[in-house]
Amino acid sequence: MNSDNKDDIFIIHNENIKFADLYGDEYNSINHFSNWPVVYIIYNKSKEIAYVGETVDLKTRLMQHYQNQDKSDFRDNSTRVIFIDYALANKSTCLDLESFLIFNMRKDEKFELRNGNSGLQKYDYYDKNNFENVCKRIWEQLYELKIVSNEYNEILKKKALYSPFLALNQEQNFVVKQTIKELIIKDRDTIVINGDAGTGKTAVAVHLLKLLQDYANNQNRMITEDMVDERIDDIKTIINWFSIKKIKIGIIFPMETICDVIKKSVKKSFSIEIENIIFQPVEAVENYLKSKQQFDILIVDEAQRLAKKGYSVWQADREKYIYLNNMLNIAENSHNNQLEWIEKISKKQVLFYDNKQRIRKYDIEPEYFNNFINHRNTKMLELTVQERCLYGGEDYINCLRKIFNSKNIFDDNTINEIQELVSKVNNKRGKNSYKFLMYNDVSKMVKEVQRLFDSSEGKSKGMCYTLSGDCWPKKKELRNEIDKEFGKVDESNYDEYVKTLINKKAHNVEIGEYKNILNSVDNWINRELYCRNEIGVLHTVAGLDAEYVGVIIGHELKKGNNMYKEVKEKYYDRGKNNATDKEILEYILDTYYILCSRARKGTFIYVCNPELREVFSKFMKIAD
Repeated sequence: MNSDNKDDIFIIHNENIKFADLYGDEYNSINHFSNWPVVYIIYNKSKEIAYVGETVDLKTRLMQHYQNQDKSDFRDNSTRVIFIDYALANKSTCLDLESFLIFNMRKDEKFELRNGNSGLQKYDYYDKNNFENVCKRIWEQLYELKIVSNEYNEILKKKALYSPFLALNQEQNFVVKQTIKELIIKDRDTIVINGDAGTGKTAVAVHLLKLLQDYANNQNRMITEDMVDERIDDIKTIINWFSIKKIKIGIIFPMETICDVIKKSVKKSFSIEIENIIFQPVEAVENYLKSKQQFDILIVDEAQRLAKKGYSVWQADREKYIYLNNMLNIAENSHNNQLEWIEKISKKQVLFYDNKQRIRKYDIEPEYFNNFINHRNTKMLELTVQERCLYGGEDYINCLRKIFNSKNIFDDNTINEIQELVSKVNNKRGKNSYKFLMYNDVSKMVKEVQRLFDSSEGKSKGMCYTLSGDCWPKKKELRNEIDKEFGKVDESNYDEYVKTLINKKAHNVEIGEYKNILNSVDNWINRELYCRNEIGVLHTVAGLDAEYVGVIIGHELKKGNNMYKEVKEKYYDRGKNNATDKEILEYILDTYYILCSRARKGTFIYVCNPELREVFSKFMKIAD
């Protein structure tokens, strides 16, 4: 099928090419069937399976696929091949189109894709922006050919949080490949990957998990085309290591919210049950005790959030934790933290870490973490490129570091320095501009976030939230009583429900005339009715992305003696009684640093304390 473009910039070849009939000369007359860079799709409609690839010699590559035992499901007369012949094709455009199709066909779900994720990387090249329009038109033609089920605008609306098929940037791709080399070729015990908020640690962790699992499943020791940019001896060493025995791989997410989101997002991407590969810390220990087999490689995301003895959940289920420690032969007088568990249940570890995101007293201490890695054969790697606050970039992250610094003295020099950083962020123009604004009216800020929520389109639909710190009373008992009386809540009675909570003083947030409730349901971030209208807290959005956020800096933070000062009675974290005032201040400031680093396009701030608001007004740009 030719495109409508007068220059015939691309052609989707749909000449009924049979996957099982490649050895004759029947298809040789098709233009660019060999010796030309193309992207192809092998698909079987009756089995609902497909594979997307790119190559510079299609005929040869299809023959290799046919001989590959892993593609045996495609070996029947109903399997067909189509390929995209692009007039200006080169390796970069083909890799970009391949990543685009893999990512979006996963969301489309017409076919079960049989792709791995090795080699999926973001590429920058001449005229990339125009090629993105070509990708859109290619998708529209695939829809006409009934290769995909959703039109282009519809597929953009489908969210794929932390898909293992997200293309990585160059630095992320290097870190993934280097991690595998260090673990296997150099036989490291532990890899520590440091990265600020927004550098893509969770995305890299999920991508790495999928790649390791694909290596473990490659029992035929096949060297695939997407491995050719690595040294062949290294590839053979890695493949052989995974083929010696059945390799056990897993990943831990210490926070329940992000763990649940990941499980839902990637459940169709792995060949084994998701419950046997993605865990919270307790689940990973229970898996080890049940299987009596250590993890050969265990990945831990947000390792700074691993907990130590004495934290609230530990205390709430003390007998269970004593039992787990006893089963792992961990002495009662040891450090008693979850990093000890990980050491016991795994042979090799990959730890994603950011000490700046250690925000509670019961998070594992940096001193113990450093002692652990210093006594192992450890390699340190870094993620530095800002991916989340994409348009603000490193300038914006530097600005946040300066603003939420406990050592700040709010003299003229500090105010001027921060003001210059804020202006630098806001003065960016064009496509890559970033809004970093302060509101003097909290209601106006919330309404602007909701307006952006409603007006966003495509893959950005609904990704705008109002957030705050741990500075509001929970009122759980009162809320539970009202919930029992009120019954099921949905769109038809939600407004009445919130009004009832406010009338009965069961709301959480109160700033002058503005009243609201904190996130009231599980999986809040993916339920539009709730995340549009309520106030989210850190655990609901940690590790997740947004387009815009409004951040309410609560009454737990004020100005005192020209510096930041914590207000302990307004800080509602359950671990505060075991923390010093200095520690509490650090936790509060780190929380707001994290909340303000959630958004790709803009962050709005409202400050509750009047004196502190006046300080912020000296360096922030005020919203109209």
